[in-house]
Amino acid sequence: MEQNLTKNDEEKDNQFDWYSYMIELEHLTGNSVPNEYSADVISYLKLTKKIVQPLLECDIPEEFQSAPIYRP
Repeated sequence: MEQNLTKNDEEKDNQFDWYSYMIELEHLTGNSVPNEYSADVISYLKLTKKIVQPLLECDIPEEFQSAPIYRP
């Protein structure tokens, strides 16, 4: 089953336009990626997605507090 998930993830990654996403991030952040680093940046974006994906799929209750509230 995990192999199918990995295969599906790879298919989705191939369909997603990572280059355009990188360009959009350049505009949003005011940074630019030199052409010789584009492939490495895209690889890093894909890796980041794989790391974050389980967190995005986790159901978090609405009342959950991510940090304690400081009250003096």
